[in-house]
Amino acid sequence: MKCQITGKNITVTDSIRSAIEAKLSKMDKYFIIDDEVEAKVLVRTYKQLQKIEVTIFTKVMVVFLAVWQ
Repeated sequence: MKCQITGKNITVTDSIRSAIEAKLSKMDKYFIIDDEVEAKVLVRTYKQLQKIEVTIFTKVMVVFLAVWQ
């Protein structure tokens, strides 16, 4: 799975990148993963909140998830 990780108002460090890639690697059992599957991750910070948006593009469907913390 190809991962594109972008940060808005935050610098995506190596530890953040590795944590996101570790969580996304658990999704391999739910999808047929090949080189064409792409995941786009957007990490945003606001004054008091953080938001992570994950979009996974597969041949059959597009999965979107947004988490506020």
